[in-house]
Amino acid sequence: MKPGFHLTRNGSRTVWVEYGPEEYRALWGGNEEDYFDYLAGVLESYKELSEVCPDSWLVRVPFDLEDYSAWAREHPGEAAGSDAHLVWAVEVARSSERLAALRERHRHKCSVPSRPPFQRPPVSRFGF
Repeated sequence: MKPGFHLTRNGSRTVWVEYGPEEYRALWGGNEEDYFDYLAGVLESYKELSEVCPDSWLVRVPFDLEDYSAWAREHPGEAAGSDAHLVWAVEVARSSERLAALRERHRHKCSVPSRPPFQRPPVSRFGF
């Protein structure tokens, strides 16, 4: 699987794998600029997905090499597939405890925002 925004539908959930900078470099190499290009592509794809599937439950699964490797040893057939990371992510998304643990472990990574932050317009005050 090449880096990018890969997702899959699983019932009402849309699951995607989010790669942090360390995982990105370990899996595909590259430099910081390559990773930022990847993040920009993820953000653009996420915006498109939000428009196409506004009622879908979007589930972000941070990629964890240790957890994924353990899963791959237990599921060698699925791990050999081209979408192995997504198959793993769907399994992780089915367990709220496992997903919460991975999100806690990868708290400080860049993530795709769900909505642009609210910005207040400038306020002008006039005194008399």
